[in-house]
Amino acid sequence: MGSMDKRHMQILTVSKNLLSEELMADAVMIAITRRKGNSTETFVVSDGNLHTLRGVAEYVYEKFCEEEAEEEEEEKPTDSKEEDTDDDD
Repeated sequence: MGSMDKRHMQILTVSKNLLSEELMADAVMIAITRRKGNSTETFVVSDGNLHTLRGVAEYVYEKFCEEEAEEEEEEKPTDSKEEDTDDDD
């Protein structure tokens, strides 16, 4: 993770607090990335207990990563050759 200036970190923290308080959320996790030179910096602010935050992280992973993997698997061309498994002897 890179470093974020105080003003930008304050924006993230205020946003997180507003979401937590106004929506009465059990867990809030805000993750952002930004390019800096030839690398990508990632920043995360969160509010909630470890159990609820883990649930949010798992949901996001499943929603975006596993569904995408399933879609890619469905798009792959299938091998039209079927193996003959009948024994005619």
